[in-house]
Amino acid sequence: MINHELSFNVSGIGDYQCTKCGKRYKNQSSLSRHIRYGCGPTKLKCVCPHCGRIYSRPDTLADHVVRIHTYPNLTSIL
Repeated sequence: MINHELSFNVSGIGDYQCTKCGKRYKNQSSLSRHIRYGCGPTKLKCVCPHCGRIYSRPDTLADHVVRIHTYPNLTSIL
């Protein structure tokens, strides 16, 4: 736990910056994901075919479908 706290970028300053909005990221992969799914007018919208809920990333939509629609009784167990 201490190692995690020490490695966490508390200041929010990262080495990789989006040229459109100025947000900074610690990792190149995070910046790439931001550019692909979360920046500007080309923002991706992923709509759940079961309930219509909207997600900005396909991986979060897939997690939602598995958690909520594939195993609906799982949330009551957890």
